[in-house]
Amino acid sequence: MALAIPPQNKNTELGVSCPFTLSEEETQKIIRLSDQLPMRKGGIQRENQIQSDPKYRDVNLYIIPEQIKWVDELLIRIAYHANQEFQFSLCGLIERPQLLRYHQGSQGYGWHMDLGSGDHSGRKIAISCLLNDDYEGGELCFFMDGEAKFKPATGQCITFPSFFPHRVAPITKGTRWSLVAWISGDPFR
Repeated sequence: MALAIPPQNKNTELGVSCPFTLSEEETQKIIRLSDQLPMRKGGIQRENQIQSDPKYRDVNLYIIPEQIKWVDELLIRIAYHANQEFQFSLCGLIERPQLLRYHQGSQGYGWHMDLGSGDHSGRKIAISCLLNDDYEGGELCFFMDGEAKFKPATGQCITFPSFFPHRVAPITKGTRWSLVAWISGDPFR
């Protein structure tokens, strides 16, 4: 089994940070974007191709286009605050952010890292903003020294290095909404 060595950050717990909280107005505004964006099933990258595997990743996603600039500006502010701790060399938001909707009965998203090959090789900071908390299950879990589970409150934005193994636990009741994005930079060395 591979192990990740977290960066030495003085104010983060095991390298996971919560540097920013969205207002209720912001969370609702982001969720309402789903009314105007096309929905697709979430996939996983295997051998440089996106493939569907609902037993591993069971989510509906909405790609947020460049024209919705206020979301990009919000994510850059979050990344700026997170990077005060991480101190990574960053260039910005290269990939489009995603609005995610996990439904009751969803298997969530199995163990994975956000750092990968091809388009995903420059990811440095992963951002996951929880947009509601009226559901059960769906914890954001990290594998560090065993499994650490987080169930953030509405609006909390969790940031972590893209090489951290993590998953979304199955949703047992309700609907879980989140906004996710990746801030890229030069490859890790």
